[in-house]
Amino acid sequence: MGQLIFLLKAIKLVTLSFWFRLRAGVKLPGLEFDRFGRKIAWSFFTLRDWGRFLSLLTNPVSITRYFEFPFTLNAVSWEKVKNHLDISSPRLFFLYLLERYPHLKIEILNPDLRDLEETKLYLQTFLPERNVNLVSHDATQLPYPDNHFDVITSISTIEHISDNGDTLAVRELWRVLKPGGKLILTLPCKKKYDEEWRDTDTYKLGSVEKGGKYFFQRFYDTRALQERIFKPLDTTLLSLEVFGENKAGSFDEYIQRWLAFGIDETIKDPYYIARDYRFFESIEMLIDVGVCGLILQK
Repeated sequence: MGQLIFLLKAIKLVTLSFWFRLRAGVKLPGLEFDRFGRKIAWSFFTLRDWGRFLSLLTNPVSITRYFEFPFTLNAVSWEKVKNHLDISSPRLFFLYLLERYPHLKIEILNPDLRDLEETKLYLQTFLPERNVNLVSHDATQLPYPDNHFDVITSISTIEHISDNGDTLAVRELWRVLKPGGKLILTLPCKKKYDEEWRDTDTYKLGSVEKGGKYFFQRFYDTRALQERIFKPLDTTLLSLEVFGENKAGSFDEYIQRWLAFGIDETIKDPYYIARDYRFFESIEMLIDVGVCGLILQK
């Protein structure tokens, strides 16, 4: 009986997932990553790993990653890149890179050992022959020599480093980036700088605690980007793109529904992105919450 209930729920989730994907239309940003994630799902189907299979098939790309993944992909001519460092980006991005550009050598750094083990499992299952090195380390003190990497990427990561850790991290990323190399970052943003504090230490990596709350992330405004990212590097921005919600509060409402309903809510992500989000000319033009993509060249 339990297996039948699971099967019926799985069929419902898959059907609804493809329905919401269809409703998003062909202009959905990041469409190639959506297709790629659903393709990877079948690798786990053959292993009878039903949890990962269902998760990838029904929710291959998480909400604003539909913007962040293609932004980061299009920032670089990857066929010319040899040595790439990634800092804790969602694994679907570099799995896509590794399949499309098999010549790449990628160093994947992540202080979260559990997440790193999950990445290892995905690599062994889907791309066992690729040139990848997994490293558990703090991004504020990188174990690499100066001027070492052609490209460094970090998708929605450094905003989670508490205190002045974001500034320390980008300085380190800049140090190990080769002259002429590109640093590509995506970060949450708002018209006015904000911080999110939660009841628990979400990643269990020793986040700063204050008044019973744990630091989770920053939302950068233009001034915070200048003071915390650009000024410490003594560089100018090569490119900036901003993507955000059409109505104030829609992102926060989505997060609350996601926390309450899990995958029953996240299967709607492509539809929400197509319906509720758009590009903006600047952070100042945002309605409220958004995400920005930055390209800096050394």
